[in-house]
Amino acid sequence: KVVNTYDIGVVVNDFNSETLAKKIEELLNNQTLLDKFKRNCALAAKIENWEIEKKKLKTIYPSV
Repeated sequence: KVVNTYDIGVVVNDFNSETLAKKIEELLNNQTLLDKFKRNCALAAKIENWEIEKKKLKTIYPSV
C-alpha cells in the first residue's frame, strides 16, 4: 500500500527469480526512476513516521 500510495518503488507479484532479477536490473538501469523514488521516499517519511502516528494514537488512547 505504501509503495503505491507514495510511488516509492515497484510491486512485483511474481517471485520467480528471473522476474525479480529482470525488475532489479530495470531499476538499476533507470537512474531517473530511482531518483524519483528517492524524492518520494523523503516526502512519504514526513507523513508516515512515528511522531505523526504517536499524535494519532494519543487522540485515540488519551489515557495511555
